[in-house]
Amino acid sequence: MFKKTKIQRGVTLIELMVVVVLIGVLAGIASPGIFRAMERENARAVASGVASALRTARNQAMSRGTPVWAQINFGNTAANRGSIDLYTQGTMAGGDAARNCREFNGIGSMTKVGTFSPQDISGKGAIVSVEPEATICFAPDGRVLSQTGQFMQVLGDRCRGDYAAVYTADYDVALGTLLKCPGSETALKALRDSRAIVRMHQVSIPFNGSIRVEQ
Repeated sequence: MFKKTKIQRGVTLIELMVVVVLIGVLAGIASPGIFRAMERENARAVASGVASALRTARNQAMSRGTPVWAQINFGNTAANRGSIDLYTQGTMAGGDAARNCREFNGIGSMTKVGTFSPQDISGKGAIVSVEPEATICFAPDGRVLSQTGQFMQVLGDRCRGDYAAVYTADYDVALGTLLKCPGSETALKALRDSRAIVRMHQVSIPFNGSIRVEQ
């Protein structure tokens, strides 16, 4: 008896081309969504990096018993996306370490102990604004003060509880009214929607130092 043999049927060129075209179509549909998701994550990473640098400054001040100053530089170009530099004044070993924020002698006389730059993160995320002062001091007791140890003026047209704030977003964003606190819940939702479009985040710095990231 003859054995029946199975005929192996290959893939035709037309079938292969159809598969390639389908893969291309699906990739074209998915790519914009994936790209936007990556941009959102990169923007969030910049805001988280800012918060982490400021928390580090506060923790160092409390653990060392000497103030740490944070100089916040903002930028709005691809070449300059801002930075945060941390400084101390004097050394514990030398016995000349500053004991409180009022002993501020200027950044030029200090020692840099840390830095954060959005340039290290992919995307367009940048430090686009800081209020009310570009240099703040973290006291050994955990409080947030001006660079010379004074209470900072509460921002009048910002949301209640804001004491100091750092804003991150795409470096080419037009801030406009995105910083002001709206007067109603509906307006607040609209503001958050507008901030989400430009991937804007607010790093709030309360007087007690409990730093948080919000949109």
